Amino acid sequence: MALKETVTVVVTIFNVEKYLNESLNSLKKQTYKEFEVIMIDDASTDNSYRIAEKYLTDKRFKLFKNTVNKGLSGTRNRGIELATGKYIFYFDPDDLLPINLFELLVNEIKLSQSDLLCFNYLKFSDEFPQNVTSIVKKKEFNQIETIKLLLSKKLTPAPWAYLTYLDILKENKLIRFPEGKNFEDITYI
Repeated sequence: MALKETVTVVVTIFNVEKYLNESLNSLKKQTYKEFEVIMIDDASTDNSYRIAEKYLTDKRFKLFKNTVNKGLSGTRNRGIELATGKYIFYFDPDDLLPINLFELLVNEIKLSQSDLLCFNYLKFSDEFPQNVTSIVKKKEFNQIETIKLLLSKKLTPAPWAYLTYLDILKENKLIRFPEGKNFEDITYI
């Protein structure tokens, strides 16, 4: 049996005690077991850090703490530096994952031979769920086409809707989340 390739999941944590248990449980239940979770607490002032500590009994979960608030971009950038897997995936602690998501994503990125894989998601709130489907399906596009798709909202700029190879980021230090700027997701994608 061939070894499975590890997905690094970067979880940025800041004052999310209300959602954290449920979201981390959705990670823990993945059918694809070859993953590491880099949890980074961004100087939370609630019980988020203590909740995250409970997951350290699972060797795939690692917890780090920013002593000062670095914001989403700075924390995700730190996650890139700490990551060791073949793939990288960003996970917000108010999100939930289907239990077979990593299995599907790893199979699809290998099959498609893509550098970056975008996938559909279900957006929900207290009022109602909303299925968000990308208009672009199984298509390769260059930087100009990508920018046009992002600006036309046919492609989401949210990094948690993508899987990519970690070595692309490790080899290209310019691909990072810009710190102290608005719309950092668009710049990164």
